[in-house]
Amino acid sequence: MNYHKWTDEEVEFLRRNYPYYPNKRLVEMLYFNFGIKTNPRNVRNVRKKYNLSHKKIKNAGSFKKGQEPWNKGKKIPEEIKKKSSKTWFKKGQTPQNHKPVGSIRLSVGGYKEIKVAEPNKWVLYHRYLWEKHRKRKLGKNEVILFADGNKTNFNIENLILINRNQLAFLNREGLIKENPEITKAGINLAKMMEVVYEKERQKK
Repeated sequence: MNYHKWTDEEVEFLRRNYPYYPNKRLVEMLYFNFGIKTNPRNVRNVRKKYNLSHKKIKNAGSFKKGQEPWNKGKKIPEEIKKKSSKTWFKKGQTPQNHKPVGSIRLSVGGYKEIKVAEPNKWVLYHRYLWEKHRKRKLGKNEVILFADGNKTNFNIENLILINRNQLAFLNREGLIKENPEITKAGINLAKMMEVVYEKERQKK
């Protein structure tokens, strides 16, 4: 590698960026901005020669609000573009973690979800099963309850249609039990209380 005489602009560029990036990354940045072909050891020697700060800043390399990108207004050199293009995601290419329609996954809340459409549409599996069995879509105020409280019991008899007000009542009164008969009795009570509330509201 030929000797390179560092200009004030190049040294200042290193001074601003050294605390944020590792030497290997700075080598790419120097080539990108100035066309300099160097290596990490030379960058380290420049730091020592010009007494550049080597203290790494917390979250080094992360983009700061209002910070101007180091490659603003620059075109990617063909040499770097050729090397990095192997890792670029190409249009129409399927990601390695792609899941086909019909795939099942577990949500954060512990509910199973099924993928129903591309590119990434998932719905709750128990709602999907109920809708498929009943051949109709659920309304915005409708929910499907597991009668025995077991999120993995997808027997259609265990999937009970209620509304959100009834669900709130069941949760508040602690009426969702492992015994489905007790849960169903709680649902009947919730429906009765809903009728009573509506009658009282109409009197006012």
